[in-house]
Amino acid sequence: LLACASADGEGDRPGCRQGNTGLFYWRGASEGLLRVLFSTHENDLGNGDDDDNDGAFVHPSVALAKATRVLELGAGLGGAGIGVAVGMAGRQSPDAQIKGVVVITDGNPDAVEASRRNVDLVMNDETNMATKALRTRCVDVSCEVLLWGQANHDVFFEKHPDSFDVVVGCDLIYSHEQLPMLFATIWQLLKTRRERSTNSNPMAIIAFRDRSRLSPVHPNLDAVLTAAFMARKGGLLAEVLGGDYGGSEAEYEGAAGRVQIILITLQQ
Repeated sequence: LLACASADGEGDRPGCRQGNTGLFYWRGASEGLLRVLFSTHENDLGNGDDDDNDGAFVHPSVALAKATRVLELGAGLGGAGIGVAVGMAGRQSPDAQIKGVVVITDGNPDAVEASRRNVDLVMNDETNMATKALRTRCVDVSCEVLLWGQANHDVFFEKHPDSFDVVVGCDLIYSHEQLPMLFATIWQLLKTRRERSTNSNPMAIIAFRDRSRLSPVHPNLDAVLTAAFMARKGGLLAEVLGGDYGGSEAEYEGAAGRVQIILITLQQ
């Protein structure tokens, strides 16, 4: 992938400041997300402490297998969205009546351009057999600007009125101030999809690394889950997927904690 640098959660890197974090490759979260999305077995959902969420979630791999429309939020270089598109294309027949759609988004136009160039690299690499199915165009991949927060949604939803079955994101969260805008966007995406498709039970799947011990600016897992619950007056449910998805402190000594997979859906 095209990148201006690689970062692994060890703190600030030269040139890495709020607004251009998407131009760096952050280790761990995208690999963890793709691992769970394309796993062949179902791990336990959550920690069993919240009876209110029982039955609200399916395993992410099941949700993705049923999805025809997927959105990546805060994509940066687009690695996770490209991985999802490749995996979807490998499952889908080139002559399928309904083509898959993957939309890769970021609020930074420079990151969107980097994602677009990475998509072109993958599509034009005829030596890569893993992406051969994607080159048959059975999954449409596009890259667009999307700023979080309800005030920024109108133009995007005019272009995508049906919204998406699955929303994914990796290493999206770096400050408490982001949380209300992020979850307002997730709520709107899921709500719109449920209204437009009676057969869809939309879900957001977020790979999160807790960096709160590096700086109080970074929210911890509890803060993220609380913000999700408070979004749209409790209209969202959030649960943590059990299992190990990489990014352990043993693997990245002195860095952020292990990757946590957060599942988010609408209350029934």
